[in-house]
Amino acid sequence: MYLRILTVFLALSFSLLPAAATCIGIIPAGAEHLFWRELIRGAETAARENDLDTYVRAPNTEANEAGQQYIIEKALEEGCKGIVLAPNSHDVPATVPALARSGTPVVYVDRDMGGNRVSVVQTNNFKAGKLAGREMAKRLQAGGTVALLRMRAGVISTTDREEGFLDALKQTGIEVVSEHYIGATVGEARENTALLFQDGLKVDAIFTPNESSTIGALLSLKQLGLAGRVQHIGFDFTPVLLEALKAKEISGLVVQQPYKMGYLGTQTLVKAMRGDAFSPHIDIPAHYIDLANLDSPEIREVVSVEYE
Repeated sequence: MYLRILTVFLALSFSLLPAAATCIGIIPAGAEHLFWRELIRGAETAARENDLDTYVRAPNTEANEAGQQYIIEKALEEGCKGIVLAPNSHDVPATVPALARSGTPVVYVDRDMGGNRVSVVQTNNFKAGKLAGREMAKRLQAGGTVALLRMRAGVISTTDREEGFLDALKQTGIEVVSEHYIGATVGEARENTALLFQDGLKVDAIFTPNESSTIGALLSLKQLGLAGRVQHIGFDFTPVLLEALKAKEISGLVVQQPYKMGYLGTQTLVKAMRGDAFSPHIDIPAHYIDLANLDSPEIREVVSVEYE
């Protein structure tokens, strides 16, 4: 009953908006990941289906917090009447109430940082991290050692994955012997992973919580001759990571559905703008893939939709 009342209330909150707006903003947290490009592709598909123009811009990296604030302001200057947003800092939600008061609804995608957003469309990142941890436990014996290579402090989506991973390893007898931030870009992740191993890190396995950290760590392990010898469970899916999986250089990947996330984020925004009922939260399941299930119908459907 509570959810039904809340859904109706959220719909009424923006019911005075015009039946059709000319522009919506699509603003990812960064531009460097294939994940964001797929999310944009899904969002633009939904916008076309609703005869909406789009203003699509992203900061060059997720660490560029000021850049995203600037892009939000530019979207409003362009006349956008709603925004699909993956906030890249805890400062962004402070701007959302003013947008809501002006009649500009905001839908978060990928992560929830609070504020007056009307809806959140995301993977349950803590559960996704636990999925990675459970799969890691299957691969290692009690007494095995793991390094958690964190992405960047303050990013709620990757932090939740990291904490979920740690939670899943409790009571398994597997020891997390190293936790380090390796950076928000592929280059940073590659360099910092190499430094850790060159400084003497010895582990049976590593976990990386997003696309850039996974690719960066993979490249580093390959350079050091450790790819395939050190178990590596990563996050997200790209053609590069698929080839690494097939070559047994990566053990497994937790895969999201960015196209679906962007598509449903825009569809939800449209409903809010038009005063239709919509859900305040949409959870998009993550999947674990490895060589054993890569060709299964369920996984092939997810992969083919995202990266055909």
